Amino acid sequence: MMYRLVDFFTDPILRGPTIGSMLMCAAASLIGVVVFIRRKSLVGEALSHAAYPGLIVGAFFCSLFPFLGEEILFYFLLLGAFLSSSVAAVLLQRLQNEFHVKSDAALCFVLSSFLGIGVLLASRMQFINPLWYRQVQTFLYGQAATMTDLYIWIYGALFLVILGCVIVFYHPLRLVYFDATFACSLGIPVKAFERFFFFLLILAVVVAMKSVGVVLLSGMFIAPALSARKLTHHLSKMFVLSSCIGAISGFLGNYFSVKLTEWMPDSHITFPTGPMIVLFSSCICLIVLICRQSKTKEIPSICHKENLLKALATLKGEATLKQIYLYRQKNRFSTWLLLQRVCFAKWIVKKEGRYVLSLIGEKKLEQIIREHAYWSLVMMQKTQGEKKTYKSADQIELCRRGGI
Repeated sequence: MMYRLVDFFTDPILRGPTIGSMLMCAAASLIGVVVFIRRKSLVGEALSHAAYPGLIVGAFFCSLFPFLGEEILFYFLLLGAFLSSSVAAVLLQRLQNEFHVKSDAALCFVLSSFLGIGVLLASRMQFINPLWYRQVQTFLYGQAATMTDLYIWIYGALFLVILGCVIVFYHPLRLVYFDATFACSLGIPVKAFERFFFFLLILAVVVAMKSVGVVLLSGMFIAPALSARKLTHHLSKMFVLSSCIGAISGFLGNYFSVKLTEWMPDSHITFPTGPMIVLFSSCICLIVLICRQSKTKEIPSICHKENLLKALATLKGEATLKQIYLYRQKNRFSTWLLLQRVCFAKWIVKKEGRYVLSLIGEKKLEQIIREHAYWSLVMMQKTQGEKKTYKSADQIELCRRGGI
């Protein structure tokens, strides 16, 4: 059966995994922004792995009451994971604050210790109750395909809770995470905000394990937030963009998990939804990083071309290749390449072995001189109080184009 795009939102089988994953990824991405700006990217990794022994203990408890039903027992698994992650969060804070352990060492200790306990308990459960052992193992990499409409309500409630907290506490949160000293002087309880942040992080970790999994969950926190940070410098827009990127990743992961299986029916290759979601989230992040890097490299290129025009004007509007590269004090080949690019832009033309300013180039040169003179005045006035000086208008223009 070939599924259409609309089927992913209407079909009873596909609706739960698709909408549930989108809501889960949007909620995790909102928390990911807070994790990112606090530079605690590995905290989500440690707490997600610390939830594993709680899942095993919850499964032991569920095996004693099999008559309660799968949906009710699922809540016991989440409760065990929540308690285990909470203990790990408290231990992490104590190690750093009371025992003065460095954050990286504390994270490594908590992650390895709790995961080791979980693996030890799981090895025992594998022989006592193999059925529940297989159930718990699905939480390692996620099993979004088994999600029902119930998960839409669960993840929808989680998303609304986190979104409401971000909206209500946006201004105090911005003060606490960017200027904690000033926030304390205003009477804002900084430590209470830290504890509240850990509570939301643990809640997101526990609820999202079913779709993405314990191992891959930290990627869902960081990749959308990193993409959003490269697209904007405003915290409010960063929350919006990160949430949208997370939701798009959740949809694309579900969509291509199904469609790739349809397109390759005889390949015997499966495409799990959880890894596909994280893969698309990482791909979006990589595309954003590459585009931003290309744009950053474009700024010096524009300045080099404009400086070549000014150099040619200094040489009375025409010069040979040798005269230009001697004036620029650059090697001959790089100067020749730059001249070809400027010729392509029709700013200069080559006549009888000499490079001459064209009419377009003369107009461009006048514009450059005016812009440099204007921005030199503006930037000098702006930076007088900072005791910062610029050696030339070129440097000012470069800083202006770079957003400084």
